[in-house]
Amino acid sequence: MGSIGSKLCHNNYRNEKRLLMLGLDSSGKTSVAERISYWTNEPVLTLPGRDFTVWHVKYKGHGFTLWDCSGGRKSRDLWRNHYTGTYGLVFVVDAGDRHRVSEAKRVLHSICSDREMKDVVVLVLVNKQDRPNGGCAMRAKEIEFILGMNRLRQKHWYIKECSARDGRGFTDCLLCFVPHMSGHPLHRSAYTMVDTFY
Repeated sequence: MGSIGSKLCHNNYRNEKRLLMLGLDSSGKTSVAERISYWTNEPVLTLPGRDFTVWHVKYKGHGFTLWDCSGGRKSRDLWRNHYTGTYGLVFVVDAGDRHRVSEAKRVLHSICSDREMKDVVVLVLVNKQDRPNGGCAMRAKEIEFILGMNRLRQKHWYIKECSARDGRGFTDCLLCFVPHMSGHPLHRSAYTMVDTFY
């Protein structure tokens, strides 16, 4: 069912790039998707579903379909149905959940090791930076190390701190996907970036 829905929606927006939003359950993916849509002007909710929701968004003249997929363990088996044709991966991490960050690492590397995902641009959003006890929230540099980002096979990856609750970190959060769309890919050494709050 998931693969059929994926094909139908992809055909409807065949000229747009697919961004797949994944991560563990309770990492705040849906709230992040809503924030991204808010910052990209006039979002259109195109296909709500139990295991995924698809947003049609425009950013700097480029069209994207943003697939927000459920992060529950049972739902993760359905993720592969959406890998084919994916341009970018948005992986959301809960900055305050140190107990599950190792699980997030395993999930991220499992996704990125799939042959259908070998050429995607990876954006890791370190969500929930608004936690009352700010010292408990992991920062982007720490997440970069814990997730083992340097061991990913993808040439282009980016880490950005954000807060879906108060909206910090979402201005130009899709910018990392645009250079590749314009036909001017950047080398990994120039493009690997970590964006933090100060």
